[in-house]
This record gives sequence, structure tokens and C-alpha cells, in this order.
Amino acid sequence: MSVRTAAHLSYALHNEALAIIDEKGFDIEEALKKIKTIDSMLDDEYSSYFINRYNENPA
Repeated sequence: MSVRTAAHLSYALHNEALAIIDEKGFDIEEALKKIKTIDSMLDDEYSSYFINRYNENPA
């Protein structure tokens, strides 16, 4: 993963990370939309990785 990709993901998902720290929930579908937006900007496939990992270990 490039620094650019990591920076975009960090910025896009910082509210979700704060929700986890505060022991609150967040909308997984909204988080996935954010990841898909980054995928389209950077021609990546992180949304597929996220979906696959989530399906392996659902909450």
C-alpha cells in the first residue's frame, strides 16, 4: 500500500476509527462507500478486500 492510499483511507475512515475508540457503532455500508470512492480515485481494490475480510469474520 502506498502512502497516498494509506492517507486517503485514514482520512476517509477517521470518524469510524473514533467511533470504535469510543465504543460506539458506525454504518459499515457508509464506510464501504468511502472505500469504494478511494478505489475509484486510485484504481485499487480495497473495498473487495474489506468485504472478503468482513465476510470471513462478521461481528
